[in-house]
Amino acid sequence: MQIIVWNSSSWEKLRDRNLQIDGPNVPQMFSETHIQFHPDQQKFLFVHKIHLAIYEATELKCVNQWDPNFPTVICQATFSSNGQMVYACFLDGNLAIFDASNFQMHYNIQPSIYHLSSIPRYFFSPWL
Repeated sequence: MQIIVWNSSSWEKLRDRNLQIDGPNVPQMFSETHIQFHPDQQKFLFVHKIHLAIYEATELKCVNQWDPNFPTVICQATFSSNGQMVYACFLDGNLAIFDASNFQMHYNIQPSIYHLSSIPRYFFSPWL
């Protein structure tokens, strides 16, 4: 996978970096990758099925990355509006909230907490 920094005025390529993302059973060709810029525009969040990291935007150096201590597949992740937290969801239904500066997990929300089947019926409107 390659990330390229372009000059937006002249479309001149300024630098590029090849990212090697290894993992079991992850097809490289068809895996989605998402990038979101931090509110300060100096860093970006890089989200791939098995890779969650923050890179410095101009030099493309990895500033920090999450190293899970369990096998998991990342579906999506995003910065909070102030860029201090990273919210992530996983294929198994778990949701996590990380500190963006060090990827320390503050909260892990398991699917049983928010699945509709775990909420008593009387909480729903009778018109649903």
